[in-house]
Amino acid sequence: VSNLSTVRRQREVQHREATLALANFDLNKAIKCYRKNIRFSQDIDSAIKQLANDYITDYVSGNSSVVITYKNENVNKLNESLREKLLAAGFIHGKSEVLAVYNGSIFKTKNIKLCKGDQIVFNKNINFLDICNGDVAIIKGFSKKEGQLVLHSKVLRGKKSFDVEVWTKYNKGIDYGYALTVHKSQGRTYDLVKVLLDE
Repeated sequence: VSNLSTVRRQREVQHREATLALANFDLNKAIKCYRKNIRFSQDIDSAIKQLANDYITDYVSGNSSVVITYKNENVNKLNESLREKLLAAGFIHGKSEVLAVYNGSIFKTKNIKLCKGDQIVFNKNINFLDICNGDVAIIKGFSKKEGQLVLHSKVLRGKKSFDVEVWTKYNKGIDYGYALTVHKSQGRTYDLVKVLLDE
């Protein structure tokens, strides 16, 4: 039997203690470690509004940040709210491009608007580009090649980040990447992580 005894990913001591407590199924101790970081809201919309304000603060300070939650519905609401804040603050700018992307399955699509500076998440592997399901990227620009929209993006993998051109005609597994599901965020590293929990 293996036991987690040392935690290195979290910088804050209390976060390391909470991780160890969770690894040992001690939920009460973990909650105590995070108590000063827990906030309550009257409803989901109020919580999302507060998280959007927090995200802008983190963004301005230069910290990498993400909001994670369990429901896809809340991920969509968060992404819309966070992106609106970034647009209003001028961090996302320039001409927007409309892209048809998968909406939960390959049989449904939805339209999203993308601008220079937008953060996206890839929901499918693109093996020949070394893009993995769950990779997050920043849009650096757009071009048109052979009649289709091409995203010029920087895939964010810390010291192993790289630039890539994504031809969108055949790669529709893309969405906004400011908020992610808990599952999608696994294995990623951020300076600051916010968690939205509802009923």
